[in-house]
Amino acid sequence: MPVTFAIAPHDAKPVHTRTDARFTQASDWLPHSHRQVCEEVLQSSFGAKDAPVTTTTESLLYSGGNGLVHTALRAYNGHHALIIRPDDVWLAIVAQFSFFVNAPENSERLRGRFVAHEGKKKLVVTASGTRYSVDFGNMAQQMTQRLAENVVDTSLRSWILPNFSTTTDNDRVVGSVLMMATLKSYFSYAMDCWCGIPRLTLEGEKSDWEEIAQRIEKIREYGDECVLWYRLLKPVVTRFVATFDDPSLSSDDLRSFWGCMVQETHFGSGSSYVTGWMTAFCAFTDKGKFRSGFDAEDKVVLDGVLYPACDRSLIPPTYEEVDVELNDNGQKFDAVMVAGVKDARLLSSRDSTLSVDGLNDTLAPQVAWLMYVKKPVEENEASHIN
Repeated sequence: MPVTFAIAPHDAKPVHTRTDARFTQASDWLPHSHRQVCEEVLQSSFGAKDAPVTTTTESLLYSGGNGLVHTALRAYNGHHALIIRPDDVWLAIVAQFSFFVNAPENSERLRGRFVAHEGKKKLVVTASGTRYSVDFGNMAQQMTQRLAENVVDTSLRSWILPNFSTTTDNDRVVGSVLMMATLKSYFSYAMDCWCGIPRLTLEGEKSDWEEIAQRIEKIREYGDECVLWYRLLKPVVTRFVATFDDPSLSSDDLRSFWGCMVQETHFGSGSSYVTGWMTAFCAFTDKGKFRSGFDAEDKVVLDGVLYPACDRSLIPPTYEEVDVELNDNGQKFDAVMVAGVKDARLLSSRDSTLSVDGLNDTLAPQVAWLMYVKKPVEENEASHIN
């Protein structure tokens, strides 16, 4: 429990401040040099965008750039009581450590203690939405996961981030940004906002998905390329099964997994490529050639398996056709059956918490088949000529 004790033998005095010494909006918290270049506040711990700062039990005061030392100094000089949390002290230490690491004379000397690469490595995290709807604090925490995957000291993340009895989510966000700053000599950071899937339903029973996990084992029997394909499928199907035990996605692994399902990145000449674990379902072209894809900055790795990027124009179909000789009571026809997973069904959730009216707000893959009789050869050739 907290400990409270007396230091000086006098009563505490109230804090008297001028009106202009109080924060009125979130951007007031920024240091002057940052306020000069700030065009728009997107989000803060004080509220969305540059909202007015209004509280009934406390006020935010200008104190100084060092929130720990300047506040203690002000309390000392003004005879005010003081409260200090473990998070206040630890985050002040981390900020100092960041300055030390990034000093020109230290950053290269310490490089081997933190990373194995040269220069700066770009790390990217993504979120569904726009800059006005995503949670940047959560994205900062995701970034520390990426950092943990790319530093030589696996304990660095847990060492830097606060985890005390007093720690709030806000403290964790601040710790995450300070960790990013500590390693900014070795990494650059990008936060990508993309269109996303607000809700996903896995239909069927857990046993159905477990059966798929069992069925894909047989794929390995058909050669080296199928073994490579199996390695792409296994981590995906395993997490489909695991989601039935954790539908709230409380684990970092599942939350990250469903967040990196699929995304599209545009580049020159109107082209684009697709990344995410969905490329596991693009392993073979419609000619049966194994497609290795290519490495991209926003690559996805599951259980050590890299999911290659795929040019959108080269996404293979998931339908097939088969010729059938049809004999209708002695009358013969050349027929074709086409079947597979093609196009989408438009559905309505009827859920006003998902969309405004719950209408036409949900998509599902369309599984269908069709059988048709071919045109006679001469008629088919004529249609091609015309």
